[in-house]
Amino acid sequence: MTSFELFQCVPAYKPMAVNRVIRRAASLGCRMLLDLEDGIQDVINPERTPMLKQQAREDAALILETNPGIRFDLRINVPGSPDYEKDLEMVRACRYKPYSIFLPKIEKTGDLERILADFGASVRINPILESARGIRNMMDILTERLRTSVEFVFFGNYDYHLDTDFYPIREQNSWAYWALVQPLIRTIEELGMNFGNSPYAHICDTEGLRSIVHWLSSTCNKRFAVMSLQFNQTRTFYCLREENLSANINSLQDMDSDPGKILMEFEENRLKGRSFSLAGNTRRIITPQEYLLARKRKEDGKM
Repeated sequence: MTSFELFQCVPAYKPMAVNRVIRRAASLGCRMLLDLEDGIQDVINPERTPMLKQQAREDAALILETNPGIRFDLRINVPGSPDYEKDLEMVRACRYKPYSIFLPKIEKTGDLERILADFGASVRINPILESARGIRNMMDILTERLRTSVEFVFFGNYDYHLDTDFYPIREQNSWAYWALVQPLIRTIEELGMNFGNSPYAHICDTEGLRSIVHWLSSTCNKRFAVMSLQFNQTRTFYCLREENLSANINSLQDMDSDPGKILMEFEENRLKGRSFSLAGNTRRIITPQEYLLARKRKEDGKM
C-alpha cells in the first residue's frame, strides 16, 4: 500500500479545549493543521468574521507557544487579502514557527513564489487548488523550481463546488468524486509532486474512509496525504495505515442534499464562533460551502 501523511484539521480557537484534541491526535503520529481560514468564519453573520479571525490569530499563537514539541502546520487566509497580511505578521512574531504553510484558493502564477518571499525560502508549502481557475492554471502554478518547496498539492472539494456552483456536492462515497480527482492526481504526479486529498464530511463513515484510502493507495504512485476533520476520523485513518485494504465505492445519493433541510439544520445547530454544523443524526458535517450553495438555491427559487 502506498504510504500516506495524515493531517488533523483543528480550527484555531479555544486553546484549552483544542490542546486536548491536539495531544490525543499527536499521539497517533499525525500532524496538526491549525486553520485560520474556512474554519474561522460566520457565513450567516459575516460582519463577525473579522473579529473571529483576529481572535483565532491570538489563539493560534498561544497554541503554538504552549505545544513546542508538536509539529504544526498552518492554513492561512488567501494571499493578497488583509487577513493574509495579518496572518503573516502573527507568524513572524511567533517563537515556534509552523512546519508548513497551507495556501488556500491558489489560482495564478506567482502566488507560491510570493509565499516563499514573505515566509522565507526554507518554509514548506502546501497549496490548495479549489477553484476552476486554479485547476486550469495548475501547470503554470506548479513550476519545476517549486518542487523542493511544495510538500503536497491538495484538492479542496467543497470550495471547488462553491466556485463552480455545482450542487449537490459530489462526495467521496461516489464514483463521481473520483472521476473528478483522478486527472488531478495524474497531472500532479507527472509534475513530480504529491497529491493531497480533500477532507470528507461524513465523519462517522468508517467504511467510506476505508474506501478512500484503498482508492488513493491504488491510484497514487507517490506518497499522498489525507485530512481528518475529527478525532475519530484520525483514529480510523491511523488504523488503516497498517491494514491490507479491500473496498467498494458505491454511487450513493446523499439523503441530506435537500437545500431547505441543509439551511434549517445549519442555522439551528451551528455553534457560536464555529463554521461547521452537524446534519441531523447522520453525524455528517455541513460545511459552510454547502450552506452557501443551498442558500443560493433558495434565493434562485430552485428548492
